[in-house]
Amino acid sequence: RVDNTFPKPLDFGSLKLFQIGELSCEPTFQIPEHKQWCHEISYIISGDGLFYDNDRQIVATAGDLIITPKNHRHAITVNSCQPLYFAYLGFDFETPMDNELLSLSEFYSQTHQLQLHQVPDIYPAFSKCIDEFYNAPQHSRRMIESYLFQIILSTKRFNEQALRKKQKQAENAASSQIIYQLIRYIDRNIYALKKIQDIASDIGYTNCYISHIFKKATGMTLQQYISSKRIEKSIELLLMDKFSVTVIAEKMSYANIQSFSRAFKRITGLYPSQYLNAFKTDS
Repeated sequence: RVDNTFPKPLDFGSLKLFQIGELSCEPTFQIPEHKQWCHEISYIISGDGLFYDNDRQIVATAGDLIITPKNHRHAITVNSCQPLYFAYLGFDFETPMDNELLSLSEFYSQTHQLQLHQVPDIYPAFSKCIDEFYNAPQHSRRMIESYLFQIILSTKRFNEQALRKKQKQAENAASSQIIYQLIRYIDRNIYALKKIQDIASDIGYTNCYISHIFKKATGMTLQQYISSKRIEKSIELLLMDKFSVTVIAEKMSYANIQSFSRAFKRITGLYPSQYLNAFKTDS
C-alpha cells in the first residue's frame, strides 16, 4: 500500500486534499461500508471488484474510473480470483471559489456514483503526484497542485465526453427507428405514395427532419429512395408480363407514361420496353 492520508487536509486554496495513494487488495478482501467525508476518485489499475455507493453496486474493472461523492455510503469488495489494485484521490472544495471551481464543485456533488470506462492517460498523473510527495523535490507543492487539478479536471472532461457519446448513440438509435418506420411506410404504400411532406405528417415528424436523417444515414435523399423503390416495384410488375407500361405507370401513381418512362430510364438506363426486351432476350 502507498498511502498519504493527512491528519489535516492539505490546503491548495479552494481545493483541499485529504488523501492520495495506491492500494492493492487481496482476493475477497473487503473495505467495510463507511461514509465518505470527501469526494473520491478511484482508478482501477488491475483486477476487478464491486464498488458500493449507498444502495447501488457496480462492477469495476481495469481502466475504469470511479467517482464517489462526499457524504455517500461507500464500500469495496474484491472478487475471489485476483487482487484489486487501484489508485485513489480524496478531496473537497471550500469557498470562496471562482467560476471554474464552482463548476467542478457542483459536478462532484452530484447525487450518484459515476463509473467511466477505459479512461485514457490518467494514471500517470496519480503516479507522478505520489512521487512528488515521497521525493519532495524543489517546487513539489506546485507540481502536486498541477497533478491534482489535472486528475480532477480530466475526470470531469471524460464524463462530459461519455455523456456526449451516450447522447449520440441514443440519437442514432432514434434515427434508425425512424428510418425503419419510413422504409416500412414506403413498402406498404408503394402504390399510393404521397408527397414527402404528407409521409412525414403520417408518421409524426417534419419533412425537413426525416429528409435530413435519411440522407445522413443512407447517403441518398428520401426522394431518390422513393423513386428507386417505385421503379423496383415497376420492374417486378413489368416482368410479370401481365400489365402494359401504361397500366404500370398508373399503378405507380405517375402523372403519365412519359414521366414514368423518364424515371425508369434515369434509374435503369433503359426505357421500360427496352428493359423488357433485354430481359426476354437474356432469358
